[in-house]
Amino acid sequence: MRDVSDPVAIARVRWLDLGRHPAPGSTMGATAVFVLGNDAEVIPGWPAMGKHFSVLLTFTDALTGTGEAEAKVDFLDREAVANYLREGATLLIMAGPQPIAEAQITTLLWKPDP
Repeated sequence: MRDVSDPVAIARVRWLDLGRHPAPGSTMGATAVFVLGNDAEVIPGWPAMGKHFSVLLTFTDALTGTGEAEAKVDFLDREAVANYLREGATLLIMAGPQPIAEAQITTLLWKPDP
């Protein structure tokens, strides 16, 4: 898989299962669900039933003692996530219906065309 060379953002990714994290420099594809506040209360089966977006993550540093790593982030359909992208936004990285990591956008690098 190609690495993310033109990221939309930089995120801090915290692994929920420390045995699943990729190595520094590696790239993974997954689906992501943005955390929008009270989704768990209003969407039955959330996050599995939340709106999923295809995401690519290239990890730029080693896992810390707290299970976190920095990653460059891109989405296959940037326009579809444009309204969700902002510094501080949180998204769940999913493996099928299960969240495997939580990512928080620390730096936004892309803005949609007006």
